Amino acid sequence: MKVDPIAWIDAHGIATALILFIFSTVMSSAPKSMIPKTWGFWRIWVFNAGQALGANAGNYAKGNPLIQKLEATEIAVDSDGTKTATQTSITSTPAVTEVAK
Repeated sequence: MKVDPIAWIDAHGIATALILFIFSTVMSSAPKSMIPKTWGFWRIWVFNAGQALGANAGNYAKGNPLIQKLEATEIAVDSDGTKTATQTSITSTPAVTEVAK
């Protein structure tokens, strides 16, 4: 089965516009000074997409109360064999706005 690309674009105009919008937004998102000159087009695009996803994940984590309750324990071993446990937790609380009654 052969699909004519022009017919597909004609039948799926909104999907095509959305795909092109996402593609162009990703290409213009990352700072150009961070990208090596030897990288190809698709490697740059994937790098930019990763930068955009990382930024959005950080914004999501700042506003999500479930993520803000996460805790982690790290055990470090000194050169003399002493183990030190470090408890890490996110202590920031989201801003609470009071609603007037």
